[in-house]
Amino acid sequence: MSTRFRVDLLHPGGDLRQMGWVAQSWAEWFTSPDAPRRLAMFSLSCAAVLVVIQVAVILPPYWRLSSDLNAVPGLRRDLTARQTDLDLLKSNL
Repeated sequence: MSTRFRVDLLHPGGDLRQMGWVAQSWAEWFTSPDAPRRLAMFSLSCAAVLVVIQVAVILPPYWRLSSDLNAVPGLRRDLTARQTDLDLLKSNL
């Protein structure tokens, strides 16, 4: 005998299992007539979580790295210019 009971305050007097609001067990979520809809919603929410993780965690470091890599040729040009200036100063000394 189970002592669990459910009360729906929005729909008093209605049997929750007949209304499709509450599954009897966790397995019923995947085997009931509403299972395809529930699984689709679950997969969409998982995809949304993955997109949020990608945008928040993976993309900012990737963008920073790509901008740093794009700056390397300009830094090399600056280095060669400063090296020639340093060589000129050394030759004058």
